Amino acid sequence: MLMLVLAIGTAIDVSLAFKARAKLQATADTVGLMSSIYVRDNDESPRSSDEGFMDDVKYDISAANFGQPLDGVTGDFSVNYNDQARRSEVEVKGKIKTTFLGAFNKSSVDINVKSTVQYYETAQAATSVFLVVDNSGSMAWDDIPIVSSFKRPTDAKTRISGLQSTVTKFNTDLNTSLSKALKNSKEKYLRTALIPYSTDTITNKVSGPDWGTVNNGAVSRMRASGGTDSRGPLTLARTLMKSENNIHYSENGTKDPNKYVIFMTDGANNEEWVCDWRDRRRTRLWRRYNGYKYEYANSRRSPGNGWSEGVAYNCRQENNSNRMSVSVCNQLKNEGVEVFTVGFALEPGTYFADAPRLRSTATIAKSTTDSAYDFLKSCASSEDQFLIAKDSDALDVAFEKIGKKIAQDSIRISS
Repeated sequence: MLMLVLAIGTAIDVSLAFKARAKLQATADTVGLMSSIYVRDNDESPRSSDEGFMDDVKYDISAANFGQPLDGVTGDFSVNYNDQARRSEVEVKGKIKTTFLGAFNKSSVDINVKSTVQYYETAQAATSVFLVVDNSGSMAWDDIPIVSSFKRPTDAKTRISGLQSTVTKFNTDLNTSLSKALKNSKEKYLRTALIPYSTDTITNKVSGPDWGTVNNGAVSRMRASGGTDSRGPLTLARTLMKSENNIHYSENGTKDPNKYVIFMTDGANNEEWVCDWRDRRRTRLWRRYNGYKYEYANSRRSPGNGWSEGVAYNCRQENNSNRMSVSVCNQLKNEGVEVFTVGFALEPGTYFADAPRLRSTATIAKSTTDSAYDFLKSCASSEDQFLIAKDSDALDVAFEKIGKKIAQDSIRISS
């Protein structure tokens, strides 16, 4: 009986020790990653504990409790910044109290773990980035509202030119960040796509998905025209994203690549006329269902196959696109895609709508701004992944922030 109790007690203590070791390893990995990122971003190790973990300083293990409960575990850790090897080396020395073995003069079990993280990691995670970007007519407006005297602001740009500049810079920065991890130029880990839209997806302007960053020629071909309806392009992004797992696996052996959709718009979707329909022969009105909404034509002759005779009644304006777009965003998130949303040039005010001629203006009301922001917050994966860009300069900053997040996600801990 004594041997049985001892065996059971030993198994319990060993199990606790294994769990504690796993948590300490995760802690060591996190400390190493944070330390290496600090050096990467600052070109030096922390000079004080307020900045980070200093070189060869012993810290109590509680200083590295990143949401990992370490009940019953004591000890310390230190970081060695090995500048010659360009890596941070973390060592954790801990003890865990035993339950049963204490009766046999074994009151604790030593647990020592190590982790090594390169300052500039040499392994790139497989990544797919799809840009769903607004090319509606309002993208021809200025990005800065008129302040006074009907004079165009000195720093104003058309929104479409600001978008083109931002996406071009984003491509360059993303390629620079992720190509550092490649062992040779033939390796393929990054895939991107550009999906411009207005009233629907602008199919002849879609670029990719393909390996590498979006072709800058496709970026320069974007033009501002039409209404705003994001259902189609978001649905296309979701459809295309479903193939990314298999494509990456065939190329680089990665079964579960990091997947992102960056959804940018300068306004909420347009309302549409929605009518009930009553069939009636020989009517002068016709309808067509184009995948999202009904279209009507005044004609005595059938406009084409697939149209139905009838008459519209009980017509009203609805914004179904916002609701349906959020539904697609939720599906993307449920399928493991991180969704970033960017509200561009949406501050209330009056904007020149036909620069440089300056003959017409358009006004954004606060209610429009609030509606657009609420819509974009609902689509984003988290509140932090909804970004506001008041003008083209802020759009650069927003995409730069997203690019840094994607680059950080590509860092892998070395063995």
